[in-house]
Amino acid sequence: MEERLKALIQGGLAANRAKWALDWKAQGKPVVGVLCSHVPEEVIYAAGMLPWRVLGTRDENVASALVYREARSCMCCTHVLESVLRGDLDFLDGAVATNRDQDLVRMYDVWQITGHTPFYGFLHVPYSDGRLAEEYFSREMRKLAGVLEAHGGAPVTPESLRHAIDVHNRMRTLLRAAYELRKRDEPALSGAEALGLALAATAMPKDPFNSELEALLPYLEQRKTPLTGSGPRLLVSSELMDDPSYLEVIEGTGAAVVMDDLDIASRYFWEPVKTDEGDAYDALARR
Repeated sequence: MEERLKALIQGGLAANRAKWALDWKAQGKPVVGVLCSHVPEEVIYAAGMLPWRVLGTRDENVASALVYREARSCMCCTHVLESVLRGDLDFLDGAVATNRDQDLVRMYDVWQITGHTPFYGFLHVPYSDGRLAEEYFSREMRKLAGVLEAHGGAPVTPESLRHAIDVHNRMRTLLRAAYELRKRDEPALSGAEALGLALAATAMPKDPFNSELEALLPYLEQRKTPLTGSGPRLLVSSELMDDPSYLEVIEGTGAAVVMDDLDIASRYFWEPVKTDEGDAYDALARR
């Protein structure tokens, strides 16, 4: 079981992420790049497409992207654009971004101008809570469904969207169960391993990911982390930190990262969609 755990974790790492997308495309199904955790993956999944989180190159050389971007701007966006310009993401059938921050928007503008991807979607995410904001975001999601359908996606029906929500909620439940095992005096997972699992969830089709993590949970319940030492127990918070090796450096000092506040980890999966709250789009917007 240890080898299965390592294989699942490694499936989300930079060197292996594209495999899942290419396997999906080999079945004749489209892949959509996702650039923000506010993008409702369930809508993409309901259209028969694979939502695949875009991370960007790990290469230090981003000379092509710097032709378009100021050197002091967000390096995450710069590395994504470098991947686009090199053709590393040419397997994508579409890409979806949000207005989460203006640097992301500006990078996405350049991506669209270069024409590397067949279609583009964009969601305006409200900056406030409340009924009007939820209604607005719900309409944005319906527009996204229309874009997906117009570019080769299957019709997003109430039934397919409910099924997609169920599959994604299962992913959230399983990852939260794994995270719960980090509370123990001897955590079942290191911080780097937990981030690796979350990264796998953002790259893999959800059904095989769910099946594999569900099979591994009984093993994790009796597993003890490979961490050594009795250093502090830490929460690590960051915006777009997506490389487990940073957590390995921290844990190499004897500390234990037992929780994270990361856009691509706990923020990505923590809250479920409450399907008993009426319309599925409204429930997604509320989540």
